[in-house]
Amino acid sequence: MRQQQIAAPWKTIANIARESQFLMQLLALIFAANIAPSDGTNAARMDEAANIAGADMTDHTFSANGWRRLIAGIVAAPASRTLALLALCAAYIQGPITKIFDLNGAIAEMNHFGLHPAAFFAVAVIVFELAASAMVVSGILRWAGALALAAFTLFATLIALRFWELPPGIDRMMATNAFFEHLGLAGAFIIVAAIDLTKGAGK
Repeated sequence: MRQQQIAAPWKTIANIARESQFLMQLLALIFAANIAPSDGTNAARMDEAANIAGADMTDHTFSANGWRRLIAGIVAAPASRTLALLALCAAYIQGPITKIFDLNGAIAEMNHFGLHPAAFFAVAVIVFELAASAMVVSGILRWAGALALAAFTLFATLIALRFWELPPGIDRMMATNAFFEHLGLAGAFIIVAAIDLTKGAGK
């Protein structure tokens, strides 16, 4: 009797684990079916996802390849891509909105960096950042918007984050970190442009 009482919790845990694996397999099917194909093979991908999810239903196991496909389905899902592009453009959406509500501050910023006429550059930056971000997120000439934001980021970084001109200390350290973070951001935009330009080209 005591052995049965001890074994019962372990059986419950084992059942939960099997049910969890089944749910993960079901998610693999759903997300893989939602991947937006570039070559019109959505039906084939759905069949493939069904085979993947159903292959191990009998023993409730999930192979390493199955996990890879599940993660790929989640990451490549349209909603995931849209959220990632919004995150990539977040600074170029938040910045212009802040400038719109504080136009005098935006003009003062242009004066600080020696850009004249300051009012013109303030408005131009607002329009540019919002338009380029919309292109990247919407997919309309995404490569052009991404390259424009990459060039803008590099230009702004060289103007605003000249860490080599600062004396050693915390300000120089922070400027150095921000400088290389912006380089990484520009690189990410270049990758987005490359993917968009080579889409469907077998590259």
